[in-house]
Amino acid sequence: MMVSQKYTLNERKILQKSSSLFTEIRKSNSIHERNRLIQRISEVGGCSPDEARAIVEKYITFESGNDMRLRNEYKKEQVAHCPTCSSTNVHKISEISKACSVLTFGILSQKVKRQFHCDNCGYEW
Repeated sequence: MMVSQKYTLNERKILQKSSSLFTEIRKSNSIHERNRLIQRISEVGGCSPDEARAIVEKYITFESGNDMRLRNEYKKEQVAHCPTCSSTNVHKISEISKACSVLTFGILSQKVKRQFHCDNCGYEW
């Protein structure tokens, strides 16, 4: 578990002492379970339950923010772009369009093999 510099020295010590509990906190869904884990963190970390609760809230805020940033970066990487002109102005070729092409050109239709169409240069891949 990487400890961010946004924590005080005391908070970092508590995070390091009870790192496995913080992993469980991320997975916990119920308030009762989270409160039980906060109590355990205060015991293991040697701090008051209020301090433990504040650290947990800060941890959840930072971690959810980091997860959101990672998800957004992943989505940016997954956006289709044209291999010819590098444009992201592309759309997926519909099954109806592929079927019409097969009806028009028969077995010689090239659209069946393609998935995307670039709206800038017209390239299909």
